[in-house]
Amino acid sequence: MKEDIRSPVMTRAEAASYLRISVRTLHAMLARGELPPPIRMGRRTLFHRQQLDDWLQARIDAAPSPTCHAAGRGSRRGRPRKTPPEPLPR
Repeated sequence: MKEDIRSPVMTRAEAASYLRISVRTLHAMLARGELPPPIRMGRRTLFHRQQLDDWLQARIDAAPSPTCHAAGRGSRRGRPRKTPPEPLPR
């Protein structure tokens, strides 16, 4: 039976889906203390939807504004592109 999407609590799988992360990432974030603590009901681990909403909003509010990367300095991530070697003078 499918649970109501507006339920005030969510399972681990539902919380991961809600946050658009994998269950494995959810477990890692819990271990690092990055998520609101879940509640235990017997063997089930449940998350309060409102706590996840508040946590997510706090992360959105703390994120740098999109204009920070407009200048182009430091906005690239990953490996630098290889530039071709300059030709030798003749």
